[in-house]
Amino acid sequence: MEQNTKFATDMRKSFQAESDEELILSFNKEVGNKGWVSARAIYLDELKKEFIRREWDFSEITNESGGFNLGDGNQVYLSNNRLKLVSID
Repeated sequence: MEQNTKFATDMRKSFQAESDEELILSFNKEVGNKGWVSARAIYLDELKKEFIRREWDFSEITNESGGFNLGDGNQVYLSNNRLKLVSID
């Protein structure tokens, strides 16, 4: 449990230090990744908290349970504090 708490704290500090562009890259590298471990759950939770802290609207990429919709392979970009799906034409 202590290890998870330290990891969460480390992720929180890391995300807070990232620029908006770096934070978007942190999210986009998770898109399409089907692997799942507890560390990834903590990582994504801290990422979501940072989106909230920055007051970004990320409703376009959330699922019914409030988690991120990562499986469809759609990456995002930031426009006017709103995360939008990259249009693939």
